[in-house]
Amino acid sequence: QEAFAWVGRRLQPLVSAPLTEAELAWSTWLQGDRQGPPPPALPPTSALFPRMLRAQLAPLATAAAVEDATFARRYGVLPPA
Repeated sequence: QEAFAWVGRRLQPLVSAPLTEAELAWSTWLQGDRQGPPPPALPPTSALFPRMLRAQLAPLATAAAVEDATFARRYGVLPPA
């Protein structure tokens, strides 16, 4: 029973720190219509940093997919067997 209680304590969602002003600006911009210039960059230690990078790189990824149909592949093309 104690083992299940321990696992239960570990599975509880972590209490996250409140968003900083910069993170709140990015969160609002990402969840909104993304019109206008994005807010200033976040520090790499921010929990929203990966989402910020994806948003900033999205236009480049779209352009690369137009140029190369294999861009979106998760794995390489295997040679014929």
